[in-house]
Amino acid sequence: MHTNDILYQKTQIKVNIPSAYMSANLGSVKNKLSRKSYEQVRKFCQRDILGLRLVGINQAGKTYTGIAILNSSILARNSCYYITLLDLVDVYSKNNYTFPDYILNADILFLDEIGKSYKETANSMEVKVLESLVKKRFAREQRTIFASNSTLDELTGIYGATVRTEIESKTEPIVYLAAYGE
Repeated sequence: MHTNDILYQKTQIKVNIPSAYMSANLGSVKNKLSRKSYEQVRKFCQRDILGLRLVGINQAGKTYTGIAILNSSILARNSCYYITLLDLVDVYSKNNYTFPDYILNADILFLDEIGKSYKETANSMEVKVLESLVKKRFAREQRTIFASNSTLDELTGIYGATVRTEIESKTEPIVYLAAYGE
């Protein structure tokens, strides 16, 4: 294994990439997405789009796509971070109710599993954390990827209109209609 390969793997661990996704790459994503959806991924990687919203059923490839983008961005020397919403709330609480710099200031943040464990409403802490993070990152024009099984209408019911408006106005959707590999 070359020194660059070892450095790359250590970087993936620092950005919290789950081990099952260490080899996720844009070449595989290109073969699974429509031409239009892959064009949105490409534009995001080239900084032409501020945010991506990956929406679809379980096992559709949302997490794989988001992490493939992070892996590509790591190679381009961008700071990146992957975290689920539940873990973000936990980190926020343990960090004296502030966002750590590695989350707030990452060149690309991938926030996964939005709306996953709440099908009707979220508690006030979850709403506050998501709303605050979304507003801060977009005010600074920091690129962010969101992944969810929930539609925008469902997210509105869970987190409120403010979160929906921010996410909808600053992201481009990629909708997955089938499970990955189908």
